[in-house]
Amino acid sequence: MKNFEYKARDKEGQLIRGSMASETAQLVAAKLEFMGYLPVEIVVSARARDFVGPFWKRWAKVRFADLNFFTRQLFTLQRAGLPLLGSLNAIKAQSSNDALKKSIEQMVRDIESGLTLSDAMARHGNIFNPLYVSMIKTGEISGRLPEILNRLTTLGDSEEKIQRRLKAAVRYPFIVVASIFAGFFALIAFVVPRFSSIYSQFETPLPFPTQILILTHYILVHFWWLFLMGIGVLVYAFRFFIKTSAGRRTWDGFCIGIPIFGPLILKM
Repeated sequence: MKNFEYKARDKEGQLIRGSMASETAQLVAAKLEFMGYLPVEIVVSARARDFVGPFWKRWAKVRFADLNFFTRQLFTLQRAGLPLLGSLNAIKAQSSNDALKKSIEQMVRDIESGLTLSDAMARHGNIFNPLYVSMIKTGEISGRLPEILNRLTTLGDSEEKIQRRLKAAVRYPFIVVASIFAGFFALIAFVVPRFSSIYSQFETPLPFPTQILILTHYILVHFWWLFLMGIGVLVYAFRFFIKTSAGRRTWDGFCIGIPIFGPLILKM
């Protein structure tokens, strides 16, 4: 079975991208058409992931596009009347994301042991958020799971479009800020030492900003390990802080209140 990368158009004409495991490109096209998409391009996936092998599999994550594709497939198979376990096994066989495959496999085992679909999904909080799980549970209780999956597909497509727009909006500012930091470190690492050796020959006191640059260069050269440790401690403390209820509330409130980008984050 090969992995194929595809481009397709949905009913609104929006371009979607994804990957699918199948025997031939014709089968991929048939599956996409069955799901209501118009195939535009289907090519065999590059083998870059196989080159890094176990390292890639260890750090692979389930992208939002993979979750949306999972929801679309589950909705299509449930609407067609297939049993739940059969639908999950079929999706697992078609998925090219190893992390998603393992999660589906564990979900199948949990359902076979007596758990409901929503309870099995709740054990994979890194993939299915509480809203997703709650809606699935509502569909199970009301007997309208296909309808709920259809609603989740619509919500997922909308959120994916907003995320793409947000990434496009912040791409240019991110490049500018990254360039500023790169230029600053290049200045500290290469330019300041040359001027420092020149200024050291004179007895004239240096301007305060220049003294700050020279001091920064000295700290980065002689205490770079302490600088890295400080960054690591700050990152760890920040991650621990946002895992708490008060920390998450504070951080989300800060993100939503950022000018210009706050409303975009809120919509996402």
